[in-house]
Amino acid sequence: MEQNPSLQENTRSKPKKNKKKIKIIISAILFVLLIGGGYTWFLVNKASSAVRNAAHDLARGDKSDLRDKAVKPITNNVSVLIMGVDESDVRGKEYGEAIRTDALLLATFNKDSKTVKLLSIPRDTYTYIPIEKKKDK
Repeated sequence: MEQNPSLQENTRSKPKKNKKKIKIIISAILFVLLIGGGYTWFLVNKASSAVRNAAHDLARGDKSDLRDKAVKPITNNVSVLIMGVDESDVRGKEYGEAIRTDALLLATFNKDSKTVKLLSIPRDTYTYIPIEKKKDK
């Protein structure tokens, strides 16, 4: 029994179509992975740069003038103020080097109760500024 030539062409083109679909899917996945990897690399470098530039030695040394001795985080309760900085290009053009925090978190680590308490301070909190003699953000 002889097969119809047009039927043979149709059966041959299906594997080619499937291979083409597979190539397109693999290419799309690789493209997404490449873009995602590049963006991840960008974020890691930006965070690493922020961490490197965030640490400054204090002029007063290891202890506050208000304390008799230095704080030992292993044995004492510790409070840490965590500040997020909005360093966008628009803000940089408007204010130059004077950038403001956009998030404030006060974390208190309690050794005795083995707890951490977080206090979020909203960005637009008004407070009295003694030098200005008025309330401002």
